[in-house]
Amino acid sequence: MCVKFKILLHICVLFIGYAMPLDLHLDKCKLEDSACMIKAFQNAIPTFTNGIPELGVEVMDVMEFDDTVKFDIAGFSLSFANGRLKGLKNIVINTVKWDISNKTLYLEYTAPSFALSGKYVADGRILILPITGDGDMKLKIKNMNVKVLLSLDMNKKSNKTYASIKNYQFDFNVEGGARYNLTNLFNGNKELSDAVLTFMNTNWKDITHEFGRPILDSAAKKIFKNVDRFLANAPLEDISLSYK
Repeated sequence: MCVKFKILLHICVLFIGYAMPLDLHLDKCKLEDSACMIKAFQNAIPTFTNGIPELGVEVMDVMEFDDTVKFDIAGFSLSFANGRLKGLKNIVINTVKWDISNKTLYLEYTAPSFALSGKYVADGRILILPITGDGDMKLKIKNMNVKVLLSLDMNKKSNKTYASIKNYQFDFNVEGGARYNLTNLFNGNKELSDAVLTFMNTNWKDITHEFGRPILDSAAKKIFKNVDRFLANAPLEDISLSYK
């Protein structure tokens, strides 16, 4: 086989691969059928969290944060870098409500466990205790309930309908507890470190509620960026029964 023919054959294979619609084996539902949508979303979680490189969807479990998280809240400043989040593949979808007329999608899900890790730099006071440190941070969360409201835009392209995320809101509540582990607090002073970690793990609910949102904001930003990438390549006529 001549070299030119090999090159031509390779180009044809690539073209066919990208031109053919990708079969993700998704369940099709009427968008307003909540019971069907819950099942469809649940069944799609493994595919989505494993990543769909053909559509530009990144691996979501383990998810690597795009940016360093920085915040200063109530006298406590934190920089969190090289963040990694594990556990999205195990989430349980509880509610799905797609409102076609108002162009909104409401979701509720439960994460049985999340494991967060990264590099931190902290200074200030956390609730009533002073804290300073620079090292590794690990956080384990049990039974986090999340509520999400997406506002959508609908766009027509080549006689197909595509949804995109215009904005989103979310709220969360941790019911099963959270456990913090930070290395090199107070330059490695064990007595002070143990006292602060005991305080944090005793008061996990208040600390997670007050200081957890900026980190979860960063995770949500990446999740919905990838959801948008999926929707940009998945016309509603192909993935639902509400559009034909």
